Amino acid sequence: MSTNSKIAVLILVLGVVGMVFGLPYLRHVPAGASHDSVSSPATTTPVANTVSPGHLGGYVGAASSTAPSLTMPVAYAADTAPEVKSILVGKIADLRAQVGRNYEDYAAWLNLAIRYKQAGDLKQAETIWLYLAYIHPDDAVSRHDLGDLYAHYLKDYPKAEMYYKQAIGIVPTQAMDYLALSELYRYSYKQGTIAAADILKQGIAKVPAPQVQDLKAALAALQ
Repeated sequence: MSTNSKIAVLILVLGVVGMVFGLPYLRHVPAGASHDSVSSPATTTPVANTVSPGHLGGYVGAASSTAPSLTMPVAYAADTAPEVKSILVGKIADLRAQVGRNYEDYAAWLNLAIRYKQAGDLKQAETIWLYLAYIHPDDAVSRHDLGDLYAHYLKDYPKAEMYYKQAIGIVPTQAMDYLALSELYRYSYKQGTIAAADILKQGIAKVPAPQVQDLKAALAALQ
């Protein structure tokens, strides 16, 4: 295996490890529920959706109560290294099987979306995040991931702004969403306005230490 391939495999593994360990910290869990309930084996069939699209405050795309396909071929990016593709094929197959056994397994769905994104299949990743956002009106993680997808990959800046704002609305104490939205304003959308600074000021008023220091540093860099 070449040095570049080894690096690619290491990044692939570390990226998901970081996401998994950050999940309990980032995800807002509905009142009365525990983090353990996120992946409890409650059912083996999709649960009928009872959430109105209006809860999302805007675009919901192809999202619906119907769970995304677990059999659609994966569109791997042409430049995916063979060693990386081999790992992804196995991981995606395992996660599809896991979700198939329990369609309420939030963590498995989220991991599957991350693997699709790593493979270069942005469409299937988007479909999962939209689905999770639709059936979980209080889920900040899927909205942050949609914001990142639209900001950095699909270049749909109004949608990126909308989903970052939704994530902030759900969990207003997370610095990462304010920083991401400020970066969007500074480099890609609403440039030449005070939007990038204003969103950081909003975050400084709500985010606790030590995260708030990152917002203050970002604001200082703008001034």
